[in-house]
Amino acid sequence: MVLAAAEIILMISMVLLVVAFFSLYERQVLSYSQSRKGPNKVALGGLAQPLADAMKLVSKNTQEPIHFGSFSFNASPLMFLFLVLLVWPSAPIVFMPPHWGFSGLWVVLVLSMSVYGTLVVGWVSVSKYAILGSMRSVAQSISYEIVLTTSLFSLFLFMGSLSISGFRPMQSPVWFIFTVFPLFIIVTLCLLAEGGRSPFDLAEGESEIVSGYSVEYGGVQYTCLFLSENISLVFSACLINSLFMGELASLKMTAILTGLVAVRATLPRMRYDAVMECCWLMILPLALLFMFLITVMV
Repeated sequence: MVLAAAEIILMISMVLLVVAFFSLYERQVLSYSQSRKGPNKVALGGLAQPLADAMKLVSKNTQEPIHFGSFSFNASPLMFLFLVLLVWPSAPIVFMPPHWGFSGLWVVLVLSMSVYGTLVVGWVSVSKYAILGSMRSVAQSISYEIVLTTSLFSLFLFMGSLSISGFRPMQSPVWFIFTVFPLFIIVTLCLLAEGGRSPFDLAEGESEIVSGYSVEYGGVQYTCLFLSENISLVFSACLINSLFMGELASLKMTAILTGLVAVRATLPRMRYDAVMECCWLMILPLALLFMFLITVMV
């Protein structure tokens, strides 16, 4: 019991450390894509920038809504962060138990629960902008979650197992990214949409809804929301690596994250109707077609 608790604490510490420096890496990549310099002033050429950002965010105050309970307002970002961290035990990390045979099913379950965190965060803010942003984000997440679940079960059927760690020995001859490349594209798009990343960041359409469901938050609460979004993105890179590129490795994770950041740097935000049309009329039929083909083949 003590060993399991120590493993969980170590995993959470590693995830938070990676996310802190990923935010710095993302800002550097975005700055070079725009021909400008990124953070380079705070100690050792900008390496201490995540620490300075954390101190600044934590020191800010949050004005609680008058017509709602302060406990719900303050606890909802923590619930959001907890739901995002809850998916990490399924990651095939070295010190985590490799015999967990239903880790893929756990990923589907936790990802389907994450929409409740978004909905509650917008609802307890008692702001029309936050509620509108959370409703748009939830509608988008549920739509793409259906496609993601269909694609993941197609992969589980193709491999014959619900364990994510079981994908590694099956990809020793050739990675799945070469054998089922269309599913790789579909899963990547769905994970971007689930995390609200460009070009699917409709919850943060600044010209329409003023920064989405997090508009009323600041200080520690906004830090939890910011960490949740980046933790979700890092887990998406981990999941893509495990499902399509064999053994989990830091170099491959860095390449995947760089590609996801490059998507944000190059593609404009899509219209909401185009996002939904892309999901229901284009990606979902392809996902169902691949599930049918894999079912017939297996």
